[in-house]
Amino acid sequence: DIIDGDFVSNEPEIVFQIDYEGPFPIDDTTAVRYYLDNKPIPYSAMQVEHDSVNQSIRSTYRPPLENGDHFIKIASEAFNLDRFFTVSNELKIVDLYNYPNPFSDETAFTFKLTRIPEEVIIKIYTVAGRLIKNIYLTSSDLKTDFNKIEWDGRDEDGDKIANGVYLYKVILKDQDESQSYTQKLAVMR
Repeated sequence: DIIDGDFVSNEPEIVFQIDYEGPFPIDDTTAVRYYLDNKPIPYSAMQVEHDSVNQSIRSTYRPPLENGDHFIKIASEAFNLDRFFTVSNELKIVDLYNYPNPFSDETAFTFKLTRIPEEVIIKIYTVAGRLIKNIYLTSSDLKTDFNKIEWDGRDEDGDKIANGVYLYKVILKDQDESQSYTQKLAVMR
């Protein structure tokens, strides 16, 4: 599901699924119209599957997209649906947080990725600078846009960390490119 403002890959698989009740003109290619950036998407450019038992139509479209903001719309006599999204080939994190913060037993690192890097490393440090935990993620663990990484609040030895303030650094690595972001987290039991 695309929510307005999401980041999307520059080679997305866009799936339109319409569930209907009662009669629906599935043979009429003009009954539902699809648009990308206010330009009609030809019916022939999509892979369309009809499921008359479950009364649904699933249309898949795989367009190459350029960097920037895009607009997608589905329209018929019965409904209109539109979404805005962004494509960016720039490697960066947006909206990096851990929640809850402060936490007592566990927290989750949440962030949006503009594109999927080869790896993400989350390093957790004491305020004195001692590394207490590494969390490694590969590209198969990640997705474009929203990611949520759970952490049980334990160090590398498996012990619960003490109350206090800590720093975490999120490092993105992709080929010869690297980005890092640092934030604070707190533990209160």
